[in-house]
Amino acid sequence: MQTNDCALYESVEDPDFKTIDPHHYTRLNPQPAKVIAAWELDYFRGSAIKYITRAGHKKGEPIEIDIRKAIRHLELFLEHLPNPD
Repeated sequence: MQTNDCALYESVEDPDFKTIDPHHYTRLNPQPAKVIAAWELDYFRGSAIKYITRAGHKKGEPIEIDIRKAIRHLELFLEHLPNPD
């Protein structure tokens, strides 16, 4: 993903699009999706960033759940690293 792909998030005019832009993300500037795209992170590291930034801010979900999810995604990243052989 290239950095200009972030414009996709700003150009959507559908009012229902906000359902994927909840407060635990929109409170941040820049939002995690924009950081992930700008840094060109892979799925696992991008997901870890997402979970870390929302930890303790998602309604009804204890901070530990998102921290554990972030850790799990980083473990998956390590598991998928190519062998240095």
